[in-house]
Amino acid sequence: MQVVIESVRLKKFIDLISKDFSNVEFIFDDGISKYENAKIAFGWVNQSLFHRMPNLEWIQSDSSGVDWLTKVPELANSDILVTNTRGAQADSVAEHGIAMLLYHTRRIHDFIRLQTLRSWIVPNTLNLRSLRGLKIGIYGFGAIGQALAKRASAFGMMVTAIDPRPSTMDSFTCMELDTNNLEVLVENCDVLAITAPLTEETRHAIGEKELALMKSDAIILVLSRGGIIDEQCLIRFVVAGKFSWILLDCLENEPPDFDDPIFSLPRTFITPHCATISEQTQMAIVEIMKTNLERFLTNTPLINLVDKQRGY
Repeated sequence: MQVVIESVRLKKFIDLISKDFSNVEFIFDDGISKYENAKIAFGWVNQSLFHRMPNLEWIQSDSSGVDWLTKVPELANSDILVTNTRGAQADSVAEHGIAMLLYHTRRIHDFIRLQTLRSWIVPNTLNLRSLRGLKIGIYGFGAIGQALAKRASAFGMMVTAIDPRPSTMDSFTCMELDTNNLEVLVENCDVLAITAPLTEETRHAIGEKELALMKSDAIILVLSRGGIIDEQCLIRFVVAGKFSWILLDCLENEPPDFDDPIFSLPRTFITPHCATISEQTQMAIVEIMKTNLERFLTNTPLINLVDKQRGY
């Protein structure tokens, strides 16, 4: 059995998986070869690789988000199975989000500066805030949204969420995703957290109208994918003085251009799409991949199946 690996980006996972599958040949794609006998691909399969695997039956993504599917439209109506690593990243991403919120509300960047000045004075101009009592609106209530909700609640934040498939969790309100509920969510939140996948439905779902409805001192936290908030609209609002802080782990264009205006945007803190990174995430991804590979080889139903029409 052959498994074609989309990129050397996955080498750290394959090194951990391959030792348990001595009967499987793992092949890193060279960008030109045709894999007539391979039925399995790992990674973000592009148009080229898709057409060089005529007998492809299953794709295992190494990420939770599968927005790369939109670049291979033939996949949507095919019988090829796609699975993701949904849930593996949730804890690390949620913790990264809380860290970014605390970095702002507790003004950590200011205290770093004061330490370099050897100052033991807390300036009166520092506006320190507590997370307790703040209303967080979570756009997307899957594994990441729910993990963030649990942590936010532990800090005393009031949680409201919105999702196409609203679920019930004790103490949290999750509304069905529609225009009216989205307006209610953005109007009332102190923090808007983006934890949804990027799909045709969610792309630029937060635009001019929604940003205008938000509180002037609200915080925006983007943790799942860029492109859900219309970045050009966001930039205009921030330059005009709206929002107390913009916290971004994901951008609409990645990697951004060196002169992208997002880098010089005031009241903005950016990390390079790294919220998922942790040893725990890596091991959880490996376990999902190993489980699914074993299931495929034994003709057992796979876990973490993606609805290709919905895109998640």
